[in-house]
Amino acid sequence: MYKVFSSGGFDVVVGNPPYIEDKNYDHLDLKIIKARNKNDKNKSLLFNSRNCGNTHAYFTERSIKVLKNGGFFGFIVPLSLVSTDRMGSIREFIHNNSSEVKYFNFDDGAGKIFSGLEHCRATIVITRKDGRVDFVTTSKYHRWYTRDRPKLLKNLKTCKWKIIDTREIIPKIGTELEIEIIQKLNRKSEGKSIRDFIKTDGVKIWYHNAPQYWIHAHFEEYLPKTEYYEGYKEENTVKIPYELRATKISSHYKSLTFDERNAWIVCGLLNSSLFYWWFVVWSDGRDLLTQHITTFPIDLDNFPKDKEKQLRSLGRILWKAMRKILTLKLI
Repeated sequence: MYKVFSSGGFDVVVGNPPYIEDKNYDHLDLKIIKARNKNDKNKSLLFNSRNCGNTHAYFTERSIKVLKNGGFFGFIVPLSLVSTDRMGSIREFIHNNSSEVKYFNFDDGAGKIFSGLEHCRATIVITRKDGRVDFVTTSKYHRWYTRDRPKLLKNLKTCKWKIIDTREIIPKIGTELEIEIIQKLNRKSEGKSIRDFIKTDGVKIWYHNAPQYWIHAHFEEYLPKTEYYEGYKEENTVKIPYELRATKISSHYKSLTFDERNAWIVCGLLNSSLFYWWFVVWSDGRDLLTQHITTFPIDLDNFPKDKEKQLRSLGRILWKAMRKILTLKLI
């Protein structure tokens, strides 16, 4: 080991580190990880990533530190590395200590990086230690069937993404066209986003915050509800529920409020394939956060009137259909 470090460090570090949340980690180890510089309490003693909250960040930082300049690093880590705010400090460390960075992103359905594990959305991160990176290679959010696993790594779709802020979330995109879409949205919106149109009073839009393959949003009158009954009675071999006990909405439904006109536009947008793409690009693939909605770039004041009319018509059809499908009756 002395010989390795006396020559500058390791040539290569590869692995699959443990994914342990701080709350489940040994408190003595955490005390060391969280230690701050005595001369500057705002700086860490050992780990710049001390506030990331998961061991994979600490292992990543330590592994890069023990590399020699020009050495290569490769880990399989949770998708949160590229897609959550709390991993900002480890992204900052990676980008400030690398001349090359590549992120390859994978869903966990239908095919999985680790067979047999549930909810294991993953990123393979590969870096070369030296300098500071201005661009990273990022991939789309790959979904594949298990039968296609042998061809997966040969068919990865990637593109270059310019780093403006070393802590920023890295979009999961794989083509220049997707970069152009992001740029066009930003250009057309002229700096405005959904956040600028939220109201404290008005029409509520309810959205399901744990989507998988689509996103659904509703006006309150179309909001799916679960009906709880005391039991069922059988009539002509058909079970009919009786004595409605309670009607509830899922805790996964959250709301935002807009004026009447903008509510129609936003509700239609949230149900669109465009917004689902936006969600996939910026999220952890599991949780639809308020920030994913409020940061969507759009100028609702200048939304075309003919498109608004079209959204109203299509929306009524969609929400009526979903209400029939999503109403559940439980004992």
